[in-house]
Amino acid sequence: MAETENYNALLSICLGISPPQNDLVAPGRRVVSSMECRIEMSRKVKKAANLILLSDVILITQVAGRLVL
Repeated sequence: MAETENYNALLSICLGISPPQNDLVAPGRRVVSSMECRIEMSRKVKKAANLILLSDVILITQVAGRLVL
């Protein structure tokens, strides 16, 4: 059952990325952790982002339409 839960969690996160990243769903790959953070684009512009740690890949995705001041 854990394998199915890992697959569903990974699929949900990969489909939530814009554009969806279905090719990241692979056997044995699992979501370790994810968190919201902010990235500094320049000294004045900071944008919201998601940091997603998979078992073998780190993804950093920008959250569309959110500007953190």
